[in-house]
Amino acid sequence: MKSQPITAIYFIAALVGCSLISSAADTNKSGEIKIPLKDFKFKAPKSVTDPDSAFVLNEEDAKLCFYTNGSAEAKFTVPVNAEWDVIVTASGDTAVGVPVEGKQKDIHPNFQLGFDGKDFGKEITLKSDDAQDYKVVVPLTAGEHVISVAFTNDTYDPDGKFDSNFYLHSIKLQPHKAGTP
Repeated sequence: MKSQPITAIYFIAALVGCSLISSAADTNKSGEIKIPLKDFKFKAPKSVTDPDSAFVLNEEDAKLCFYTNGSAEAKFTVPVNAEWDVIVTASGDTAVGVPVEGKQKDIHPNFQLGFDGKDFGKEITLKSDDAQDYKVVVPLTAGEHVISVAFTNDTYDPDGKFDSNFYLHSIKLQPHKAGTP
């Protein structure tokens, strides 16, 4: 009967361990990894005088709001060396009617993904102001990584004629299946 307290201690330790694992990036049975928005930390450029109003975690609408150029990053862990589909769900505010070379032009927000301190691929231009998925295939080694998402082309008129913004709704990683778009 003396083993019951020890068994109870192992059970409690297992429960605590499981809750610690689930507080980081969430992984489900299909191998999908979801990075919680709350895990992202904004990296404001030195030129931003009020970063708390320029970069916001809007918990009610479940999105990170980038009101000027800057980035946010979060740690995550992948279990195996593999190619991963990184699916970014993003929306934005297009700067409408921006004067460019004597013409009016609409400028959609751009974002850049990075991994472990290095940009990955090209900047991605939002196709719409509505939330949409943008997928990139990334080779990653097993272990901990840092993903960054940067809003790169803020377009703003101080008189309020136009303003672009970028909103990050979610990021998830899925094992890449050859032959899928």
